[in-house]
Amino acid sequence: MADRFDDPSFFEQSRHGVDADPAAIASIAERMGRTSDVKHWLTLAAEGGDTDAMLQLIEEHDQGDLQRCWTWVYLSQLVGTDLTQDAHYAINEDGSDYDDDVGGPAYVAGCDGVDLEPLAPAQDAAARLAAQKLFDQIE
Repeated sequence: MADRFDDPSFFEQSRHGVDADPAAIASIAERMGRTSDVKHWLTLAAEGGDTDAMLQLIEEHDQGDLQRCWTWVYLSQLVGTDLTQDAHYAINEDGSDYDDDVGGPAYVAGCDGVDLEPLAPAQDAAARLAAQKLFDQIE
């Protein structure tokens, strides 16, 4: 209902037992301007291993909580994506993957890695432990 008819009543019901992609629900909430719902559903997606959700949380919702941001970074590493690393690649003008056998101009796409302030040792240990606990739930 929320997606098809922009009906916010979905977000006013119990959040338990919803069988849908949390990232997709977050996207709908974002389109409807429901910031707290966006964060909730992105968090569920991130806790399930969605590194795009982790990145969005770091950049838009959890930037005031450095330990939480580092938890997302460490979790992303555990699931195989290091959010601190730049991810740039060549594309064609139309956005398709660049093929140097075809030639023509290449453009750079992708994103820079996240750059966070370091944590104190105790906070860092807590962030690593939290990430490991989340990772154990995914597996």
